[in-house]
Amino acid sequence: MRSFKTIARESFWEMTVERSRFLANSYLVWDEESAAQRLSAQRKIFRGATHYCYAYVLGPNSGISRHSDDGEPSRTAGMPILEAIRGRELFNTLVIVTRYFGGVKLGTGGLVRAYGEAAAKVLEISGAANYIYSAVYLVEFDYAHCPAVEKAAASFGKVLEKDFSGKVAFTIACPAEKGKEFERAISEATCGKASIRLQEQKFLPFL
Repeated sequence: MRSFKTIARESFWEMTVERSRFLANSYLVWDEESAAQRLSAQRKIFRGATHYCYAYVLGPNSGISRHSDDGEPSRTAGMPILEAIRGRELFNTLVIVTRYFGGVKLGTGGLVRAYGEAAAKVLEISGAANYIYSAVYLVEFDYAHCPAVEKAAASFGKVLEKDFSGKVAFTIACPAEKGKEFERAISEATCGKASIRLQEQKFLPFL
């Protein structure tokens, strides 16, 4: 797996249907443990709610997805939430829809629509980001080479940090598969005078 799409930001959406409040939260999660921690925190934040329904999909190579109706009729809450996530082809995404019952029963159709709409709305607000498996470099060079280094960085990825306190040092990320090309470009841009050190490889968002 070299890339996947997930939410760009964690978000919140609230709506009321027949006096029942539906509070939807979206979260970026990396594993089942972090999803469980988010759900536990949600129960503490919204104490006394009637239902805490959720769904999540982890990385495309994991094949892991989970959903829960948390006491609502079968397939009326967790599944619509899961379908909202899958419909946007998102991974590493958790959506929790908390319901405070308002005294009016919505029926199975009404529940499916309410949970599905709440999930869709919060994901719309969350936007989308493409996460790419990236190589992160520390590049040190003389100040005179700044324009050339910035141009090379923009061609392959993005500058994460800039440090001008001593010798100029840029932390630059690019797709891992283009690492060698990036190293050559930086070397050419600085006439071979830059120090280029690979710091780590990890998934990073490229909006």
